[in-house]
Amino acid sequence: MERGRNGDADLAIHDLTQAVSINPRDSGAYVNRAVAHMERNRPADLNIARNELTHAIELEPDSPIAYFNRGLVYSVLENWDRSTNDLLRAHELRPDDPKFNDTLCWQLGLQRQPEKALPYCKLALATEPDGPARDSRGLVYAVMGRYQEAIEDFTVFLAWVDRSAKETAGALTVPPAWPGSTTWRLGETPSTPKPFDNFGSDQSLLQMTPAETVAILFKALRLD
Repeated sequence: MERGRNGDADLAIHDLTQAVSINPRDSGAYVNRAVAHMERNRPADLNIARNELTHAIELEPDSPIAYFNRGLVYSVLENWDRSTNDLLRAHELRPDDPKFNDTLCWQLGLQRQPEKALPYCKLALATEPDGPARDSRGLVYAVMGRYQEAIEDFTVFLAWVDRSAKETAGALTVPPAWPGSTTWRLGETPSTPKPFDNFGSDQSLLQMTPAETVAILFKALRLD
């Protein structure tokens, strides 16, 4: 997947297709090819990725990463029941993975199931108390009407973003629309409005105050 990480998903798909032709029972190659399709994100890529991941699961029924990625695909396709089932299965197979727990925290919050979400938020925060799971728990608190706690979590999250951006010597701008990115998580999927439409494409999240960021979140989720 190195080529895919460098932004050339087409070449990654080509390389992985060759790998599959050599070993058609390599479940990892199907997972990686699915991820390349997810990153390329052309109209047919989501369905292709879903099929690739389903085949990977048929080859390796206990692959947590295959279930996790298929759960993300189902999220974008707005098939919430299947998405949650896959994410829960990934968690069962790898219960201590902070990314899995953070994603469940966020998704169950989006589905207005905050009581179910909070245990996964807690697990994710146990690994990185001031990291990305603060964003997810902030959403859950907002859904519960616990707005002051939500703002506190978002403030800690934005401070973490600020530190991370400085460490990488680059400003954090609004990322591409894909699961896990701020714009996707605020509703920017192919079938929903873009909550950042009022900002320029180079708008830096770090230029916003916590209150402004929370206001955008609440508007996007219709919580205000």
